[in-house]
Parts: sequence; C-alpha cells; structure tokens
Amino acid sequence: MDLILIIPFTDLSGGKVGLSSHATPKRFRFVVCLGPTTQNRLDIYEGDSIEGFSYAAISYLWADKPHVCTDVTKCLGSFHVVGATDSGGDPIYIDILQTVALAALQLNCGFLWIDQVCIMQADPEDRRWQVMGMYEIYKNCEACLVFPGGLGQLVGLQDETEWITRAWTQQEAMAPKNVMCVFHFDLIGPDVTSWFMHGTFPFGIRLVQDGYSAMVSLDNLLQGVVSLNPTLSIQREGTQHQEEIPIPIEIFENTGALLSL
Repeated sequence: MDLILIIPFTDLSGGKVGLSSHATPKRFRFVVCLGPTTQNRLDIYEGDSIEGFSYAAISYLWADKPHVCTDVTKCLGSFHVVGATDSGGDPIYIDILQTVALAALQLNCGFLWIDQVCIMQADPEDRRWQVMGMYEIYKNCEACLVFPGGLGQLVGLQDETEWITRAWTQQEAMAPKNVMCVFHFDLIGPDVTSWFMHGTFPFGIRLVQDGYSAMVSLDNLLQGVVSLNPTLSIQREGTQHQEEIPIPIEIFENTGALLSL
C-alpha cells in the first residue's frame, strides 16, 4: 500500500480532510491505528486490495450525538471531511478516533476502514465504486466496531441511539465474522479485580480505556438487551463477595428491529 496523506493533530483539529488531490479513485484506503494512538496524527494508506492485512471496519451514525469531553480523554477538537457534510456527515472528534484505534489494536487490527474518511466523498465515481463493494469490505474485516452514538460522542449502555434504524446496519452487523460494540464505561475502578455481565447468561466486558470505554460482542449485548434484568457483577480487592449492579441496556432504541438481525 502507498502512504498518501499525513496530517498532524495540530493541523487536523478544526480543519478539513480532502482526498481529491492525494487519492486515486477506485482504490481502497485505510487509516493507520498507530497514528491516532501514539503519533498524534492521521495517516491514510491506499492500495488495490483489502486482503492480506488486518483491519477493523467501523459501523456508526453519521449524525452524531453532541460531543462531551471527560476527565479521561482530552478535548482534541474535530475535523470535517470534504464532501461528507453535504451528505449529512457531522464532524469526527479526534478523541473518539483515538478510542476507535485503541479498540482496533486490542483486536489485532492495524488499520481502520471508516467510510467517511476512506471514501473520496467529493468524487461521485469513487463513492459509487466503494458503495458497490461495501459488503466485501465488511465481510473481509477482522472485526467490525460499532459506535452507536457516532464519532462525536461515546455513548453508554443506558443512552438511546438510532444505530439500529440505519439502512446499512443489517449488512454491517451480519457480514463480518466478529462484531464488537464500543461504549462509555466508567464503573470499573482500580480496586476491582474481576467483572462480567449477566443477561440470559454471563458474558465478559473488555476494557479499552480505564475509566472511560469498553467493548463487548454484539451478540452478547443483544441477549443482554432482551433479558429482563441485565446486571454487572464485580468483585473488589480484599472482598470475597460479588456486587450486583443493575444496568438497563437501552443503547439500541428499537429492540424489535434488533431481534430481526
């Protein structure tokens, strides 16, 4: 693959990303995970194939929930993608992009495919070609990462979103071999030694950023949605009993649509 674009965060924040003068239509583009996580920059590569390397494809709302800064993540600003705003795309926030990349790296994915960034949004020819091949992009990804609140806010399990109502959701949830939902999660402190959730059956939660984000298999989260009393079981250091914390899972507003997946 060819490196076609490098943008430091200092230039990215408040700016616009345009691929027209850097990319070639009808080629695949990917964001390098190490850029946002260790180098404070956005790196985009371009190649002729989606095979031969591990990447995570992102499923998210283009129209984000309002951005919220926290004590854990720094407010690094946001950027627009040239051509995406005309199609209803909200800005992408850099701290959320960092969470995306960290989650992907945990799943051994070195690259990201984010449609808003990796498609030449201002080029109708490239957009048409990419959309025609989108099923294969999701089918061949190592993992699909679902961000139900979009790339503007990392929502929690109790926050309602419209992710399930999107026209593309069924394809993005069914085509990949591994689908993980990433969400805001701050219930695990340094004194907690073990944790898991109960839905219809117990399932694990994988921390992405301590005190801020976690991810769980979409399949497991769905069975948590339809269970009557989903709870989080935690055990603290120096104790022998587990605490049971009720956690209503409302992140998918339309449960009926979920059950049809």
